[in-house]
Amino acid sequence: MKFPRWLLWFLFFLFLLWLIWFIAPSHKMVVIKSYVNWNVVLDPKITPAQRDSIVKLITDDVSNVSSAGPQPVNDSFSVTFGNDIFNTIDSAQRPKKLFLFRKRFRLINPSVHYCSCKDSLLWNLQADLEYDGSGGSVPVTSKPRGTTAQGGIVSLGNNDSINKPLSAGSIINPAGILSFPDGAAISKSGFISVIDTGIDTTKFEENIRGAVIPFGDHGSRNVIIDQNAGDYKDRNDVFHGTSVAAIILNEYRRQDANKQLPQLMIFKALDDSGRGDLFALCCAMRHSIDERASVINVSAGYYGPANDVLNYYLHMSMQNKIPVIAAAGNYMGEMNNPVCEESTNNQTLLGNSNLFYPACASADSVNYSVVAVTGLHKMDTPCYYQNYSNQYVTVGVVNEPDSNCCIFRLPYFRDGVALEGTSFATPVVSGRLGHALMNGLAPISYSDYIRPLIVNPHNAPPRLVTRFYIMN
Repeated sequence: MKFPRWLLWFLFFLFLLWLIWFIAPSHKMVVIKSYVNWNVVLDPKITPAQRDSIVKLITDDVSNVSSAGPQPVNDSFSVTFGNDIFNTIDSAQRPKKLFLFRKRFRLINPSVHYCSCKDSLLWNLQADLEYDGSGGSVPVTSKPRGTTAQGGIVSLGNNDSINKPLSAGSIINPAGILSFPDGAAISKSGFISVIDTGIDTTKFEENIRGAVIPFGDHGSRNVIIDQNAGDYKDRNDVFHGTSVAAIILNEYRRQDANKQLPQLMIFKALDDSGRGDLFALCCAMRHSIDERASVINVSAGYYGPANDVLNYYLHMSMQNKIPVIAAAGNYMGEMNNPVCEESTNNQTLLGNSNLFYPACASADSVNYSVVAVTGLHKMDTPCYYQNYSNQYVTVGVVNEPDSNCCIFRLPYFRDGVALEGTSFATPVVSGRLGHALMNGLAPISYSDYIRPLIVNPHNAPPRLVTRFYIMN
């Protein structure tokens, strides 16, 4: 059977067009910001020169990743990072091209960030991915292999995002401030570290503002990458960090016979929207440990698996006998039921498929001194929108028991506005345990941190219940 010559020429022309498309590089290049976003902790035993060499080796290795393949550097462990990234991207890009024609990609804009001059062993590496986006799969985020003892690295993990657990909205009363009419002397026996959205001391009466340790080498600071270290003001819509600090001050003072207030060291690790990352959290923890905090309050976290770098600092805090008081997290869906709902919400039960860190590290009291906190509707019922568990949650806080509602009121919110969430139950525990530790408690085991939290149920609110059990 003969085909017309014009048809053969037409088919040949189509073939040429296809061949040009197949071979020619695509111009539709897409950039994924911070595709590589790793936290690394180096061995304290290495010298500054060794540190700089390791950072340069890994950064150069990552920078050389492209569709041409990673370029080996003169180091046996470093090149594995580049190979891992190359294989992850290449496996997603290859299916749409055949044989030797791979879709183009490369890592660009590498950047290195240190926690501070004080701790240059904790650092963050970021790089953007530029790739041919004309079809094919979007490469999944490249994650490091995890902890390795090679080449001076003691811990390595992805820089996952963290958030303040969701809380109810609010409207501010400009005239309202936190005040204690009968005085507010500041105790100098220790301090509580508050890792959050910062603080706005204009919401406090002037004589209370002295409780905040000011910015300096040994004071409060902003630990967010590329932000001014001296700017730790809270600009969050519900003054999340300010409210956490206010509850700590109030609870500490309630426990103190002399009505004193604790000192607070403020670490702004969450931005104004309440978002942050593990690098900022770990950096704040390292500062807190170095300055010998009595308690570290973390009213934030993330859903997902444990992180090696975070665990490294949680373990360091335990070794230094500094408990980490962490919010158990809240329901992430729509809040259609009333805050004061009396039933139990099974979707907020923490378990192997629903973990919230750092709170869930409380299950391992051998390696960590984490106290996980949630709110209780009443003595045996969790708040409807707050996470609970008889395995992962240590303490439940019952506030305003007369109305059986899971809310906290502060004077700088207008009438009728209150806060709800594990974020605000957590500082109740931090204030109470902080007072015990600053006034003679010398813990030997994890249970010693819990003992001061057990109170008579007839005491004034907030009441605390430890290791409460809920029927599943």
